[in-house]
Amino acid sequence: MQRFNTFNQIQKYGIFPKSHIEVGNKSLEIKQKEIFPKKLSSIPPNKAFAMSKDFFFRMQQAWDDGFVHGDINRRNIFCDANGLGLYDFEPYLEIIQNGRFCLLATKPYLCPNDFNNKKISKSTDEIGLSCFLNWFCFDRKTPPIKYCQKTLLPQKELMTKEILSNFL
Repeated sequence: MQRFNTFNQIQKYGIFPKSHIEVGNKSLEIKQKEIFPKKLSSIPPNKAFAMSKDFFFRMQQAWDDGFVHGDINRRNIFCDANGLGLYDFEPYLEIIQNGRFCLLATKPYLCPNDFNNKKISKSTDEIGLSCFLNWFCFDRKTPPIKYCQKTLLPQKELMTKEILSNFL
């Protein structure tokens, strides 16, 4: 697993716009104000699908290079003039908190294998992204987290591949 830690690494895939990053002393500061110029639910499904195909392609490139976001969910996806993007890049995906090992991810989106292996992988990203894409492009009535809890739980990885295949 690779963490993006420089401005150029993040920008390489176009998944985060320059206007929201400031480079400081060995770290990146993410400016989250004004990050939602377009409300995601106001974008028509046909346009959402086209935007999602492009975003999915860029995410695949990042995953192919070993990048893992670890917490892809509707709160961490935004839309601006450049299309869809991600924010909320955590410096670590596994931490010790109150003396216990913890994975930093939204629990319903956590891949069961990642949970068992105590290591967040691309599979967790794919689950979170597929739940978002199902809501954004196909079923606006069912929030992504509800879709994940009710539909994906028994077969998260199989259902994820089925949803993401729409964007290939």
